[in-house]
Formats: sequence, structure tokens, C-alpha cells
Amino acid sequence: MSKVKELIKKPIGCLFLGFIFCFLGFMDGGLVLQLCILFFVGIYFLGLFVQTLFNKQWRIFGKNLCIWIVAVVIGMAGQYYLYKSWLNEANQVVEVLQDYQQKYGQYPNKEKFYQLLNAKQLRLIKRPGYIFEEDAEFPFLIYASPNMVFGANRYDFKLRQWEYLSGD
Repeated sequence: MSKVKELIKKPIGCLFLGFIFCFLGFMDGGLVLQLCILFFVGIYFLGLFVQTLFNKQWRIFGKNLCIWIVAVVIGMAGQYYLYKSWLNEANQVVEVLQDYQQKYGQYPNKEKFYQLLNAKQLRLIKRPGYIFEEDAEFPFLIYASPNMVFGANRYDFKLRQWEYLSGD
């Protein structure tokens, strides 16, 4: 048997790409790269499935498929963890703003906002964008999306919820 066929039988390549996929799951903006990898892995598995139909080597196909199922679950769990961490952090920032507004009857200016965050000693992974003009009713609070590279989330103070803004 040739060395190439032996290498295909061993799921080393699948393990390596699966590890990279899992690693990207815990990276900021890694979802885009994960989706690209999934596209090519889907093509790979389609080819492997067709090859398995002729070779009847279901064990190899099963091993590789199991590796990828585990990698996808871990990678997507990482993305979900990033999102939940971001949401918790972002909601803490909103609470700081709402507390200030209730106490003083207005929202803080940009300089005061960042002083408040430092005073509260919030452990922020990402720094929010904040703009408040004196004649505006509500401030503009924005965070970069934890999952998508060019996306962002803006807090709507009227509706009291986060809105996703695409990078278009």
C-alpha cells in the first residue's frame, strides 16, 4: 500500500484541522473562518463519502466524521461562550449608564463615561464605543461583535435591547 493511502487512513489531517476549528471557536471573530473551514470540510466529506461507497471502508469515514462532529460542537460552544461573555459584560456597562442616569437625571459625557467604567473596575474584554451629545435624548453605545469580524451591536435605550449592525 502506498504512503498516501496510509496517510488517508489515519485521521491526522482531520485531527489537525479539527483542532484549528476548535481554537477558532474561542477567538474573537473566528466564526467567519470557521464557516470557511466548514465549507471545505463539507466538500471533503462529500468526496470521502463517494470514495467510501466504492471502497467500503466505513471505519475511516466514521472516524473522520466523529472527529469533526466533536470539533464542530466544541468550536460552536466556544463561539456561544464568547457571545454570552460579551453580553454579560455589555449589560454591566448598560447598568452603569442607567444608574448614572437615574442618579443625575442625564447620561454622562464620553470622558465621564470612561471614568465611570474605570471606577467600577469592570473587567472589560472589549472597550465599548460611546457618544452622548447634550441635545440627544439617549447616548449611542456600540460594541464590536464577538463573533463576526465586521459586525457590531448597538444598545437601543428606548427598547432596552441590543441590536446587531452588520458591516454593510
